[in-house]
Amino acid sequence: MPSLNLGKLSKPTSRNRSGSGDSTHNGKSSGSRSVSKEQAEKEATAAAMAVTKFFDGEPELFSPRAAYIRALDKHGLAPERMHVVSLTDSAHTVVDISSYGLGHKRLLALACSLGYRSFEVFKCSGNRLDEHTALILLSCIGPDCMTIDVHHNLIGKLGCRSIVRTSLIPKQNELLTLSMASNELDDECVKVLAMGLKKNHTLRRLNLSHNNITITGAHALCTALKSSVSLWELDLSWNTIGVAATEIVTEVRSIAIRANLSNNYLVVGWFSGLF
Repeated sequence: MPSLNLGKLSKPTSRNRSGSGDSTHNGKSSGSRSVSKEQAEKEATAAAMAVTKFFDGEPELFSPRAAYIRALDKHGLAPERMHVVSLTDSAHTVVDISSYGLGHKRLLALACSLGYRSFEVFKCSGNRLDEHTALILLSCIGPDCMTIDVHHNLIGKLGCRSIVRTSLIPKQNELLTLSMASNELDDECVKVLAMGLKKNHTLRRLNLSHNNITITGAHALCTALKSSVSLWELDLSWNTIGVAATEIVTEVRSIAIRANLSNNYLVVGWFSGLF
């Protein structure tokens, strides 16, 4: 089964990108268990084609901006004046495209650019990010990234699978905070995410609030988190866990995690509480 091939986006000498390429390959079997082999193969092939079609078979580009502009040229789009890269006081590089509403083509162009840049924080909330675009864009995030914020999008199962492959499973990853709130994630998406959580040893904060997670997804998460040695905070507020909320709290407490399960609908009312 072919894996998502982003080789044309990456320079072999790049520390950041070399880790990302290996991560995608190593995580492919875990991410594709919930779909048929044929379906997973089609998804991976389509994703690879969506990125590589920006190029004329030339693997070398000059800079992150050159890669972005070249990709835009392929679709006849003009570059926008956007200051998306900054440095924090702690010298961390931040890529912030929150609420730009870039759409599919510009986000794919950005994916080409990310292959040439090392960064610690990636913010992409509110960008009409669907699961096919998310599969490609999130696969370009390297192991140096410590914060990923993709809330208020629709990344779906493919987006979850991409995060698992590139940012949760790889041993060299440094991911500490992951926000996937308000993505309409259901139990199937959470099950994919749980596969990565079982093998992750760095993540400290996970925000899955305002989604469509039920008791099934909550149990899958708790089972995975029993294998986690790093997670401190879990936000499952504003989901539909229902009457199982108190049971989930008990499971979460047993593994010493601070959890927010407020505003989960119950048969007899509302369950609110921060533990």
